[in-house]
Amino acid sequence: MKRHLVPTLLVLVLSCSSAFAQGPDGEPATPTTLIENAQSRIVRVDILASSTRSMHNHPDMLWHVFVTMNDPIVLTIQGQADPVKLGPWQTHFFKGGTMHAITNPNPRVAQFLEFFSKKEGATASIESLEDAMRTLAVTLARAAAEAVENQSSEDRRQR
Repeated sequence: MKRHLVPTLLVLVLSCSSAFAQGPDGEPATPTTLIENAQSRIVRVDILASSTRSMHNHPDMLWHVFVTMNDPIVLTIQGQADPVKLGPWQTHFFKGGTMHAITNPNPRVAQFLEFFSKKEGATASIESLEDAMRTLAVTLARAAAEAVENQSSEDRRQR
């Protein structure tokens, strides 16, 4: 079962259809929940070109990890003087309840992932957390390697 989880998650993350309109709350970001259980939630978000998702937080979460996918993103974090600029496949860790805004400065839709740990599910065993983090690390490493290879192939074709 575990052996098939990583490829399945990777295919799911990379092949979900993109939504190119505002989300249901009028924001320029459209979330798609990929996985949700008592302990965690994984969401892929498409954010419109040259737009900003307003300041918000996730008070029901212990923490969450933000991972860019295809383009740079800028995070504005309440209480921090300088914004956090992330390139493709870079990450940022947030404590639960941290107020933040997300800006897509690119001329096309940008995608990112958010990995959440729920407060209510915090009783999960350390072993299950370690397994989840190992799976996440392998998934991200494979996706990053694929992105680098795709970029290298594109660079060779342009020469």
